[in-house]
Amino acid sequence: MRNVPKQFGIGAVTLAIMLVVAGPFLVLWAVNVLLGTAIDYNWQTWIATVILLGAAKAVFSDKKLDK
Repeated sequence: MRNVPKQFGIGAVTLAIMLVVAGPFLVLWAVNVLLGTAIDYNWQTWIATVILLGAAKAVFSDKKLDK
C-alpha cells in the first residue's frame, strides 16, 4: 500500500462521496423513468429517498437483533 499514490486515495474518497450524494438522485431518476412519475429533483426528495432506503434496508436486513 505504500507504493499507491495519494491521488488514488483522494480519488477513491471523492468517488465514494459523489456516489453517496448522487445515489438517492439516481434512485429518483430510475423511479421517474420506470414508473413515469414526475418526482422533482431537490434536496427534500433526496432526504426522503435516503430515509426510505434506510427504512427498506432495516426491514429487509437478514441480521437479527435478538441473537
